[in-house]
Parts: sequence; structure tokens; C-alpha cells
Amino acid sequence: MSILNILRRVLIAASFAAFAMPAASDQFHIGVGMGNTSAEYKNSDGNAYFLPVVQYQSDLWSINIDRAELYLPLSQKSWLSAIAALRLQTLNDDTSDATRGMEARKESLDAGMGFNFYDQQLGYFALEWVHDISQVHQGQKWSLVAAWPLEGPRLAIIPAVYFHQLDQQLVDYYYGVRAQEQQLNRPAYRGQATTNIGSSLEVSYNMTPRWRMQAEARITHLGKGITASPIVDTDYRWNTMLSVSYKL
Repeated sequence: MSILNILRRVLIAASFAAFAMPAASDQFHIGVGMGNTSAEYKNSDGNAYFLPVVQYQSDLWSINIDRAELYLPLSQKSWLSAIAALRLQTLNDDTSDATRGMEARKESLDAGMGFNFYDQQLGYFALEWVHDISQVHQGQKWSLVAAWPLEGPRLAIIPAVYFHQLDQQLVDYYYGVRAQEQQLNRPAYRGQATTNIGSSLEVSYNMTPRWRMQAEARITHLGKGITASPIVDTDYRWNTMLSVSYKL
């Protein structure tokens, strides 16, 4: 298995931590997880896999495999965040039969800002903007997230909904078909700006003061700018994961 494939799978674990709020004290967790993910590209199978879990959180920082945030407090309930995130999405000649002969699409480094608000009664809300700073797709993404943490002494349940607005350049890079790539059953396609809508559910259980078990599930409805691509054959993408981690 290539390093890139390992990183892509680690992304699934790290991405579920994106809704996390600043912790009351430093927390560093390491562990292992098992995940399952679908694939939106035509004739591409989903994957089941094992992956490492690495998460660090403090009052000022949140660092995962694919994402780092610096928190800038505004009030007791709101804060800004400076974001650096890896977009590990790729497309290769061997991604599926539908992508044979296509030029490779690479991962990108994105950076941006976020506004976050949390109230114990209302829940957690975030508005986020990131832009490609690695000059790969040169696109941008806006995200709106709402989550409602239900936390007990040992059990936490976090349902969430999210909206991702992807601009034309980002969609076209990963889902477009260039003129020199078109074939009889793969016409040229220029990706269009689109909105993905999804929901997630995370359940976390502290088995002991240091050992934690987490289960996550996420489903995303892909926007028309993606599903209209001739290399995509589904309207949905889903991910699940089960992990056990240890607090150092």
C-alpha cells in the first residue's frame, strides 16, 4: 500500500475531529481505528481499512493528521480560527476504469479562517473559508457547520449537519474531464460550482480516564456540479469509523 493511500485513509479519521471545540486542557490521543468509505468515481469500489488515530488539542491549538487550527478567542462563546488543512483527494489512472488515461489530480494544501460559536443550550456553529495555497486546483471552499453536543460523564453524542460550497475551479480539477482526456464513453466535462450537504453522528465513550472508544458515521449528498461529471456515478458519499485511543 502506498503512503498516499495510507494518508488518504488517515484523512477519514482526522476529518471527524474538524468539529472539535477548544479543550479545557491539553489532550493528546493516539490509537488505532477501522474505517469504511464509499467512492464517488464510477466503477471505483469502496474501501475497508485500518488506520492510526493521532489527535492533539489544547486551549490554543488543535492538530490532526490533515488539519491544524490556531484559536483566537473573541468572547466566552465565540472565537476565530486560523486553519491549515491538507486536501488529500486525488485522482489517478488506476482510480477506476472510468479514469483510465486521465492526467493525475494531486492533493493540495489549503489555508483560511473560521468563525466559531458555542452555547451549551444552542449548540456549536461554524463558518469556514479555505483556499488552495499550493497552486494545485487554485479553488476555494466555504463550509457551514452546526452540531449539538450531548455530553455526559463518560458518554458524548454529537449529531451534526454541514454545507460545503465548492467553487468551479475546485470541482473542475477533481471531477472535470479535459478535452485531451475525452473518449467515446467519457465526454469532456467542465465542472461547475456546487454545494454538498451532509450529516454526521459521532459517539464517544470513555472506558477509563485514559482509554476512549469512538464511532462515527457521515453521509454527504453530492451537488449537481459533481454528479453531472461522466466519471461519477453516485449522488452520495459515506464514511464510517470505529476507533480506540489512549490519552497520553
